[in-house]
Amino acid sequence: MWPHEDFKPPMLKTETYHARPLLARDVYDDFVAVMSSFDSIRATRGGSWPTSDLTFEEDFIDLAWHEREFTSGYSYAYVLYSADNTEYLGCIYIYPPDRKSSLRSVSAGDQASISWWVTDSAWKRGFYETLSHDIKAWVEADWPFAQVNYANTVLPEGF
Repeated sequence: MWPHEDFKPPMLKTETYHARPLLARDVYDDFVAVMSSFDSIRATRGGSWPTSDLTFEEDFIDLAWHEREFTSGYSYAYVLYSADNTEYLGCIYIYPPDRKSSLRSVSAGDQASISWWVTDSAWKRGFYETLSHDIKAWVEADWPFAQVNYANTVLPEGF
């Protein structure tokens, strides 16, 4: 069961970072982060995005679409920033299990498909592993899903 129309998507906040809805106005930070972390995004998240020829305009359109889907409750894309808002760290995507853009095949009973990525600099500091475990705990505590497809190609040990 996808969240009902009265569902209020929870925010994720820790002492070192926070997640909030991804907005079209985030395009500058997003574009720089995506293009500078291209290889690690493709390696950890999997899939065919991003492409090496992604343009600023295409990224803006993509972010505007994510923003609209978030407000309509169709899917939820979050941007990750450091606690002091000085560093763009990556993104989290929570999609319905039947969405064609899911990175892995969903299993019967999956109620959401979740993927994420972090910037190269955040990866080098071990943030990917920390974030992965935080996402799992957050989903288990604050989302109404009994079974989730964690769709990334790379999942940390013990995930």
